[in-house]
Amino acid sequence: MSWNGTVRCSYCGEKGHNRRGCPSLKERLEQILAMPEDTRNYNERCLVSEFERKKRSNVDRKCSYCGGLGHNRRTCEVLAKHRDYVQKQQVAFRTAFLKHVREIGLNIGAIVTHDKENARHPAFVTDIRWDNIDITSAHQSINCFVSARPLVAITNQRAGSWFTVRAPNHWPTGRKWTGHDHRWQEQTYGLKIVSAVDKAVEPPSGWLTSEEEVKDFFRDREAWMWPSDDSVIDASYYSCEFWNLEEKEKDLAKIA
Repeated sequence: MSWNGTVRCSYCGEKGHNRRGCPSLKERLEQILAMPEDTRNYNERCLVSEFERKKRSNVDRKCSYCGGLGHNRRTCEVLAKHRDYVQKQQVAFRTAFLKHVREIGLNIGAIVTHDKENARHPAFVTDIRWDNIDITSAHQSINCFVSARPLVAITNQRAGSWFTVRAPNHWPTGRKWTGHDHRWQEQTYGLKIVSAVDKAVEPPSGWLTSEEEVKDFFRDREAWMWPSDDSVIDASYYSCEFWNLEEKEKDLAKIA
């Protein structure tokens, strides 16, 4: 790769690909392999040796996710299957979450206070951090995602409070969804709407089906952590059953 970040092939000198994916090198190699071995010159023999060495390397390659041979983590079918399962839960969760915040009238400009007895100092919502809404963390407790400025300090740009929402009881959560008694962020920072906003809140484009958070969740995971009937290790701790998809599959198919 050159200093400006553009990939340049070390074989043909063209931009946009490297030596491994060079079409000119591939074409040349096919020509050499079609030649009798005793007619190949030194450079041609070196290219064939390079090809055979990479071929052996690919066969011996071990996947860091499933431990299988002949592929890596990027092309692992097992990882793709597991990641797809959690991604479906992510879309279902975010769909339910968006519906909920719209129903309660939460948006920038709403007036909120903490959902506690004797709560004081209502605040004006100034920002919503959508990237904090992610099922791989929300199954334990929905992270604070609402930034609001107390009305008593409305002109002070440094003043601010963080809020979140309590997970509704009717959500079709899975068996690894933490119970209400242990969702400390929601208990501490849960909000109550004092004055709702009529305009429905809109998340950023692509937020509903974004795959980045789930990919990041699997970055350091391995296949043995995925529960299975054949596993000799009790991997129930690593279960990813955060959301119950059975009754939501039809609606989910329309979105994903």
